[in-house]
Amino acid sequence: MRRGVTQTEGRDRGKSPNHDTVVPGEARPLRARFAWRRLRVTIRAVLDAREQSPGSTLADLYDPLTMPPVLAKAHAALDRTVDRLYRPEPFEADSDRVALLFERYGALV
Repeated sequence: MRRGVTQTEGRDRGKSPNHDTVVPGEARPLRARFAWRRLRVTIRAVLDAREQSPGSTLADLYDPLTMPPVLAKAHAALDRTVDRLYRPEPFEADSDRVALLFERYGALV
């Protein structure tokens, strides 16, 4: 892996976002591939939902009072996917999920 470039970045360019995502290490590579696939699919669903409102800004899209239902549903699916990657039970609050992700990221850098 080159500095600052993920292994999948070149292969998946244009198909999914190339964010630094901290997915838990898996003892079984096949299971890890399925976890990455699930994560990519749900991220893509969020991006596709955003594209359904081409004239909207991010502020418009993420206003709790006017968020398009399709985007809210896509984010809920993404949250469930992330929850299942890290533990069997859902996080009680978004802040708990974010705290765990930053903790994992901090351990990597």
